[in-house]
Amino acid sequence: MTDPSSNLPPFQAILETVLRNAPEYLVILDPELRIVAAGETFRRAVGMKEDGTPSFLDTIERFSLSKTREVFEELRQKEGTHLSLDVNHRRADGEPLAVSYSWISWVDETGTCRAFVGIGREQVEPAVSSEEVARLEEELVRLRADRERRAKEIARLRHKLENRTLRDETTGLHNRPAVLERLEGELDRAQRYDEPLTLVLCDIDHMNRINERHGQEKGDEVIQAVARVVREQVRKSDVASRYAGVEF
Repeated sequence: MTDPSSNLPPFQAILETVLRNAPEYLVILDPELRIVAAGETFRRAVGMKEDGTPSFLDTIERFSLSKTREVFEELRQKEGTHLSLDVNHRRADGEPLAVSYSWISWVDETGTCRAFVGIGREQVEPAVSSEEVARLEEELVRLRADRERRAKEIARLRHKLENRTLRDETTGLHNRPAVLERLEGELDRAQRYDEPLTLVLCDIDHMNRINERHGQEKGDEVIQAVARVVREQVRKSDVASRYAGVEF
């Protein structure tokens, strides 16, 4: 009986005919994703020259890169793996071209991935224009900047809130709840390590007379002046506080 395969033309001739005449986007890539063979439809669309072996990644828009790399990494793992991939190519005239591919990997007898074969068709839906891609990228940059600005504003407001919770608004010193909490911890530490602890209380004499004669605003200025003196006299490890109205 005659072997039917003996009547077939050489494989190379079949491949060249398919690459030259098939309407689909046919591409064969090496493991580094360089184009080693491509159909005439693909070559015309992306403006690929006969003497060049560009990377497949060089023919697609930037926003397609991440997903494309993920797909090929998955293809490497197993022979015959079949995966779909939608990409936006850049046409020779600069306009985008949306293509839906089916990819399959070829692994040799040693288990090494040697090639990727892709067959693609132009998408029916219109591709995203270059202007739209640029607009979306600009919008992404703007949103990231806005997110950073909001994060800084939230941090500023949180710091301001903490200060209002822990500090006296008039003097900027720690307020009574804050110093009582600190005092509780210092007392525990002093007792545990048998160390001395000093607490100094002072107040402003005749504050009511100052307020009655010069007004509340001048009285606040006196309190702020005393607070500055107190702050200048304490060490960094000490805590200065406005304990009550005229008490520090």
